[in-house]
Amino acid sequence: TKGVSYDLTISSLESNRTGGYSITTSWENTEPTATFDVEYKKNADSVWTSVITGTSNKSAEFDVDELDITYDIRVRATVDTSVGDWYEDSILLEAVKPERLYSCDTNIAKILEHDTNTLAVIKTVNSPDTRPTGIGGIISRIYSCDDLGESVYEHDPETLSVINSIDLSGYSPYLSGVGGLDDRLYSCDYNNRKIYEHDPDTLTVIAIFNSPSISPSGIGGTNNRLYSCDNYGRKVYEHDSDTLTVINSNSLPGQAPSGVG
Repeated sequence: TKGVSYDLTISSLESNRTGGYSITTSWENTEPTATFDVEYKKNADSVWTSVITGTSNKSAEFDVDELDITYDIRVRATVDTSVGDWYEDSILLEAVKPERLYSCDTNIAKILEHDTNTLAVIKTVNSPDTRPTGIGGIISRIYSCDDLGESVYEHDPETLSVINSIDLSGYSPYLSGVGGLDDRLYSCDYNNRKIYEHDPDTLTVIAIFNSPSISPSGIGGTNNRLYSCDNYGRKVYEHDSDTLTVINSNSLPGQAPSGVG
């Protein structure tokens, strides 16, 4: 209405994660007849996506399609023909690793799932080949390797059945470990003193690196940090995840370390 001044301020703007991929944004405004527009975008992008237009609610929930991304959310108020400024908030949606724990047994050719609290074995399945030598995962995906089968396998996390595999016999490997970061997968080759990076979807080897010593025996990570161990060098190493350059190392008290993760 002409000559009328409205409070178009957005206050107490707050965004929270309300599900794996869900964000709820809430705010306050004093005008009883105000409506609100809500938009969001990835922090690195420039294009905003509309969540809702002209709502009288003071909250909005929406889903996004990626994790480990910072999202920007903005809200503005409208009363009559008066449109307010955008007010912005941001939230980082981090990937959360599920609480599932597995081990593999070389002697009996089994893969085992454990209760994460008691460590009791709650499931046992046959390994896809006769000598499993490593098991590890990235976020919600689980992989194993077998030195006699000379292969890396992806397993269904529930049933542990094989859903993908790659034969690495062309490298003449002795696969001694598999694991990685949230979105990057690696294996180590005891025989050739190599660390391989794999495409997590196809399992294709996409990069090959020299191991820091002569007998890499395990590889694994914590979110965005990568580690390996070597049973000849008797050390654990932290690597740059892109170059595999050693950025830290420490000697171990044992004689033959065989896993890290």
